[in-house]
This record gives sequence, structure tokens and C-alpha cells, in this order.
Amino acid sequence: MAMMSQRVRAAGLIIIDACAWFAGIGLGVAGRLDFDLDRIQWQDLAIAAGAAVAVQMAYGAVAGLYTGRWRSGSFEEAGVLAGGAAAIGIAMLLLIGSSGGERLIPLSATITGAAFFVIFALGARYVI
Repeated sequence: MAMMSQRVRAAGLIIIDACAWFAGIGLGVAGRLDFDLDRIQWQDLAIAAGAAVAVQMAYGAVAGLYTGRWRSGSFEEAGVLAGGAAAIGIAMLLLIGSSGGERLIPLSATITGAAFFVIFALGARYVI
């Protein structure tokens, strides 16, 4: 029974983190484009957010975010989560900035998206 609850908790955290990345990057892009939704390239936004989610899942598995290593909502978990978000945001900034031609999302949206992710993910962990 305890093993099943750990799996359910991990699945819930993965879903929360995925939604937080999509919402964070979405708000970052929308804010950069003055909330003019017609200017947003939704497919590009989905690709960038999906990449962030994929890296977050790998990072979370290695760092113990989804294995129960950290108590949910603790300062230790917050530090691990924020550190991962900062690394992912900077990596996205460097990858998108170094790519030639049209960018998937504005560069500023990578950093603001990571900040919004931390707010959403930690807020959700506090509530649950």
C-alpha cells in the first residue's frame, strides 16, 4: 500500500511540474509579447515547454524529486527544485540563443518561464 501511494505521489508531482513548466513558459512568452495572444507561436511554445518538461523529468528522477527523497514542500526540496529550474532555464537560454535563424521563444521567456515554474511548482507542493 505504501509503495502505491509513493507512485501516486510521484505521478502527481510529475503532472504538477509539467503543467508548471507549460504555464511558466507560456506566461513568459505572453508577457514578452505584451499578452497579444495572436503573436504567440503556439507550436514553438509547446516544443520549448515540452523540452523543458523532458529535462525536468530526468533531473527530478536523478535529484530525487519524484522518488520521495525530499519531504514535499520542505526547504531542501525547494532548493533542489529551484536549482534545477535555474539550470534548465539557463540551458534553454543558451540553446535558443545560439541557434541560428528564428527563435522558438523569446530569450527572456526562458528565464521568466523558469521563475514562474518555481513559483507554481512550489505553490502546488505547499498546497498538497
